[in-house]
Amino acid sequence: IAIVGAGPAGIAALLPLLDAGRRVIWIDQSMRAGGQIWRAGLPMDWQRQLDSALRHPLLQTCFGCTVIAAEPREQAPGALHGLRLQTPAATGSQALRVAAPQLLLALGGRERHLPFPGWTLPGVTGAGALQALAKGGYPVAGKRVVIAGSGPLLLAAAATLRARGAQIVAIIEQTPRAALARFALCLLATPSKIIQALQLAQQLRGIPYWKNAYVRAAHGTTQLTSVLVQRGSTRQTLECDYLACAYGLLPNVELAQALGAST
Repeated sequence: IAIVGAGPAGIAALLPLLDAGRRVIWIDQSMRAGGQIWRAGLPMDWQRQLDSALRHPLLQTCFGCTVIAAEPREQAPGALHGLRLQTPAATGSQALRVAAPQLLLALGGRERHLPFPGWTLPGVTGAGALQALAKGGYPVAGKRVVIAGSGPLLLAAAATLRARGAQIVAIIEQTPRAALARFALCLLATPSKIIQALQLAQQLRGIPYWKNAYVRAAHGTTQLTSVLVQRGSTRQTLECDYLACAYGLLPNVELAQALGAST
């Protein structure tokens, strides 16, 4: 079986397949497993399992490889799924072809971006994108950051950026207070999530958190300098160096579509 994707879902798929004695080809465009979620490293228990799996004789990894073409499976018994990969060592038109009777896609997702005046200015990013850059060493210390949109990613991104020295000007949450309260009640069913929420609250203490608010426009000439925020019936301008937006995630379905899967 070929697995495309080495994030949390790909890892979770890999482990039981190896335990069941299946030969696996594992493909990911990154040079190591973890995906976007575990870019900075896996939790300790997962890392131990992964280290063991990577030494498994039935596993062949193709890390640093990008799928550049797909060959849909023919309607015949025993037919193979074929993928063409661009490898780190390949030059020009060279490509590696892999094929397997079964193919498992764990393709992850990407940030949803919604347009507003000024959204293409340098300095306007996705919240997850700026978080990933900061985890990778991009300098954000001393930078003024407004984080806007909706969902828990706002808080996680704010915590990461603050820990790396950024000044979080405000967290702009579009969801009304009543809807946030209903979401908080849902956390009662998962105590681990409550613990995470309390830890985030501690890390973000003192940062303005505006509910029922959204960015109307980003201002600047060649670089972002400020954002105009609609907060209830009032508007307020916040000076900043970065605007990190999070409007949820979209699944990466392009490869599935190329293989003829219905979505």
